[in-house]
Amino acid sequence: MKYPENSRRRALMAAMITAFPLSAQAGLIISEYVEGSSNNKALEFYNTGSDAVELSAYEIARFKDGAETPNAFMTLPSFSLAAGAVYVHANSGANDGLKALANSTSTDDAIGFNGGDSVVLRLVGGDIVDRVGTLKEGSSSYLKDVTLSRTDTTPNPDFNQDQWRTLAKDTFSGLGKAPGADGGDSGDGGDPAPTLGACGEAATLISAVQGSADAVAMKDQTVTVEGIVTGFRNNGFFVQEEPSDEDGNPQTSEGIFAFSNGGGALTLGNLVRIKGAVSDYHGNSQISVSELADCGATDAVASVTPITLPFAADLNLEALEGMVVSVSNAVVANTYGLGRYGEITISDKLKWTPTDVAIPGSAEYNAVITENKANLLYIEDNSSSQNTASVSFYPEFGYDNPILLGDLVSATGPLNFSYDVYRINPMAPISVTSPGRTATPEAALGNLAVASFNVLNYFNGVKKDDGSIDYSANPRGATTEEEFLLQQARIVKALKTLDADVVGLMELENDGFGDDSAINTLVTALNNEIGEDAYTYVSTKDGGKPGTDQITVALIYRAANVTPKGDAIVIDMPEQTLGSETAAMRPSLVQAFTHKASGQSFAVSINHFKSKRSSSACDNSGPTDIDQMQGNCNPLRVSAAVTLGEALATLGLPERILILGDLNAYSKEDPISVLTDYNPATHGYTIKTAANTGMDAGAAVEVSKNYGYALVAETHDAEGFSYTYDGAQGSLDHILASSAAMEDIVDLDHWNVNSIEAYALQADGLFKYYKDSTGYFGVGPYRSSDHDPVVVTLNLEAVDDNDGNDDSDEGNSGGDTNKGKDDGGGSLGLLSILALLTMRFARRRPM
Repeated sequence: MKYPENSRRRALMAAMITAFPLSAQAGLIISEYVEGSSNNKALEFYNTGSDAVELSAYEIARFKDGAETPNAFMTLPSFSLAAGAVYVHANSGANDGLKALANSTSTDDAIGFNGGDSVVLRLVGGDIVDRVGTLKEGSSSYLKDVTLSRTDTTPNPDFNQDQWRTLAKDTFSGLGKAPGADGGDSGDGGDPAPTLGACGEAATLISAVQGSADAVAMKDQTVTVEGIVTGFRNNGFFVQEEPSDEDGNPQTSEGIFAFSNGGGALTLGNLVRIKGAVSDYHGNSQISVSELADCGATDAVASVTPITLPFAADLNLEALEGMVVSVSNAVVANTYGLGRYGEITISDKLKWTPTDVAIPGSAEYNAVITENKANLLYIEDNSSSQNTASVSFYPEFGYDNPILLGDLVSATGPLNFSYDVYRINPMAPISVTSPGRTATPEAALGNLAVASFNVLNYFNGVKKDDGSIDYSANPRGATTEEEFLLQQARIVKALKTLDADVVGLMELENDGFGDDSAINTLVTALNNEIGEDAYTYVSTKDGGKPGTDQITVALIYRAANVTPKGDAIVIDMPEQTLGSETAAMRPSLVQAFTHKASGQSFAVSINHFKSKRSSSACDNSGPTDIDQMQGNCNPLRVSAAVTLGEALATLGLPERILILGDLNAYSKEDPISVLTDYNPATHGYTIKTAANTGMDAGAAVEVSKNYGYALVAETHDAEGFSYTYDGAQGSLDHILASSAAMEDIVDLDHWNVNSIEAYALQADGLFKYYKDSTGYFGVGPYRSSDHDPVVVTLNLEAVDDNDGNDDSDEGNSGGDTNKGKDDGGGSLGLLSILALLTMRFARRRPM
């Protein structure tokens, strides 16, 4: 391949060679080669001669994948390199740490080599002086993710790996130093390199390699160690000292990871002897193996160090790095990475979202943050692959063999440090003790059940002219028919098992109420599963979509048990604007019902407040630290709570009011406080609404009162939760009750069919990542969504028609008789809010 624009430059450089003595050119070699993460690429050049060398007389040529002709050239910068000195040239895209060690950088293709390429140093347009890599077409990536450091400084136009020592990926510690200057085994100074030797001969103790400090003691030195093979990963294996050779110091580790593309032929429990360079790879000590001998079976068994949870006060995990450890009956605290990364998190207890159990910014809040970081270990499989069909430490994992949050596990294996956490690599399947799944909600029965359920982007596709359904046209949710049918089947199983009289739903496609609508499709499937037309749903009067969001809320009910009373009401929620950006949320849907068995009436409001995900209209409006503790758009959710509280107080609803839904606020966050028991005098800070909403002339104002509803879970399921995020549990899904409704409540349950299940089992990823894993595709209520259903039961006493009283329950003003009481603080401007409320009336859909 010809490069005309570069050929001229090389010709000019070749013509300049005569300006430099030949003896001054003959001593330049490549002394270090870096092929690391992403663009971490560099070459170090060393002048072995006695005179200065002009670098611009040389060029590097890259032979991609070992091709016979080069695909890229780069003339070295103009620089007079003194005898015995080194010069480093790096890729401009390398990380800051590598570039800080470089004398120059560029984006030339020649310095963008990969592990299968051959890179040569030669006189411009002339003979090859030195080489890294094999000149062989189709060469494999045998030099990928490594650093090579020169041990024999004899120039060699034919690559000989024996002249180099292999270090771990992204090892830069030797760059900028002449070979041998750091005590390395260069062949021209420093200590001689150790030999591998024979099995059983004297070797360096692993405890001496590791040392008692956090960093490995013998970093950048080449050592020979001998020990027991205790575990494998796809890029190497673990070695631990025989018990008879342990040093007895609890602060020095007796094990280490051997980085090697080989090791697969070794046998667990055998003795192995290895030679290689010592390094710290992102904090994990390792030996990059250059030579290896399998010493066969041994009667010695590697010591196992038990780790208790919570951790002992004097535990030093660094001193156990590389060694075999064990845990017994540890609590599974996070399974999010089980499918994607092949890992679970274990601890002494489940972790809680701080704002679910403590007021943001309080001492209790900070204590939870500290607790959440304590006593954490990971258990991981032996592969670095993502989204694998199975995990090595629990190969039977699947829909019918889950690992659940709160399960107890016992495991034994080597401990390593990766991605800032300590990880156990079991060589045998872990033991899992589980209380099992909860087949049905565990709420004591009354004569009325009301539930809330976020069904995670239930979209039923787009009907085409030929009658077929195009699921790929869904803006959210399932993209294929098989994915949709699995999602629907699980949701239907959950709804059938809930068996509630009224269910508020969230995250359904907002496509109206026709025969092809999402809500009609779901209710039809539910009734087919039940075997009768048990459920119907509320629709708007004109059949139009409530709001403009892609998703909406909905209400379904058992017509045999409850009857809608009057028209449903849609309450539009405030929108926040900033320039051209708008942050909006779903309207609230309110419906009054009559309970047939008792004759009593009640009202349900189903809601889905603005999410915590980023929205520029929210984020750029100056959120406070307290706001940010509660996720994005917290003030807008406060405005929604005020809007809802004020609206419900004016609608002439029955005294029994239940507020349901995914409020996207944890139990101690501002929107919940405003709807329940907020008192600005004792709360610790003043809650404010959002700016630029149209409320209060666009001003953010202080909230001065609460709306008196009760958070039912506080008295009936205080330890419950409905959602898991980032390894912490909490409730985003709530049921709030007016004082009249609270008097009739029997029980509440967060039915944990989703939050404790591994994300890998969720339908939206199965067909993308695990289509060949048939054990993941079970049908049941489990992992039917990412939120858990919440159900409340009530016992409504029958109306006594002979008592002379009016039992219509109409005219309630909201949560309780103190609902309108001012608890201090600034004016909220509620009259202006009410003036802006838009309420659209609807009728129920007939059966």
